[in-house]
Amino acid sequence: MLRYSLQIKSADSEIELEAPDIGAALAIIDINACAEGAEIWQGGERVARLVRCGASSLPFWMVV
Repeated sequence: MLRYSLQIKSADSEIELEAPDIGAALAIIDINACAEGAEIWQGGERVARLVRCGASSLPFWMVV
């Protein structure tokens, strides 16, 4: 079974993590409050690119 690879980016750093499924991947990305953007990969193929939008008190993720 392929796992999901996450690349989480902030203004000054980038971290890479793994997740067992897409739900866990989205939860991990959302937990990282300093993240400005993220990419989800599976088997060398990008599944999604996400950008944090909205006011700091009501942020949301947009898939681009």
